[in-house]
Amino acid sequence: MASLVHAMAQQARRPSGFFGRLFGFSMSRINREANKWTISQLDIAPSDDVLEIGYGPGQAIQLLSSAVKSGKIHGIDFSDTMLQQATARNKYAIEHGLVELKVGDATTLPYDENSFDKVFCVNVIYFWKNPEQQLREIFRVLRQGGTLAIYMGDSTEMAGVRITQTGVFNLYPAKDVMRILKEVGFSSQEYATSAISQGPLSQGVCVLAEK
Repeated sequence: MASLVHAMAQQARRPSGFFGRLFGFSMSRINREANKWTISQLDIAPSDDVLEIGYGPGQAIQLLSSAVKSGKIHGIDFSDTMLQQATARNKYAIEHGLVELKVGDATTLPYDENSFDKVFCVNVIYFWKNPEQQLREIFRVLRQGGTLAIYMGDSTEMAGVRITQTGVFNLYPAKDVMRILKEVGFSSQEYATSAISQGPLSQGVCVLAEK
């Protein structure tokens, strides 16, 4: 049983193969409300250039397509399986140049400095052992005045979930994330909570920071 739970945790981190595809379909359902709420925190303008880190099956990218008109939506995820699902979900927007998806690692983002007005990630920070690296990269690619949103489950609730006890997940209280953001150079940091149900979790946290 322990090995099965560990395998599930690895799939959560980097979906792959047949089970990864199933996990992607599941994430579309589980993350639906979290995606909507996180995007609502960003106050997206039609001209914004937006980056999602860890786009998974591409549901949030699809939601953004109705808000971004003259800007562009980018996504990076290090799962080839998720690239396939997200590409299929966003085929029209990709073909019309509104969306561009890549496979890559957030420790070295393949974008120029000052490329984005908004950057966000949903249920991704758990898989960053040293989040300073990723957050410095995000700071680099954000434009001055740009906003970062990080969504995660409440760390206290998550600590009681068996899949997070495998060593694959790294749990961060909101105040710890805000401290790191300040150290990296973000000028302001705050967080909001919302009663978002995700399996055994009943509360979501969105940390916001401005460059």
